[in-house]
Amino acid sequence: TYLMEIIVKMEVQENYDKIIKKNFVEQFNYNTQKNKFNQQQYEENIEENLISKISENIILYLSSI
Repeated sequence: TYLMEIIVKMEVQENYDKIIKKNFVEQFNYNTQKNKFNQQQYEENIEENLISKISENIILYLSSI
């Protein structure tokens, strides 16, 4: 099995003095596939989904501060 993990470390500076640091992490476990082409497509799909989730979380977080 594999684990794909995407980590985004964000720093927000407000009024030149207040810095907010926040990490966003998404991960997904998956099994290998026999067909390497299908494996690569599956991994790209997983990556896109994880990035999309992190993007949504970042937007929600920024709208709340």
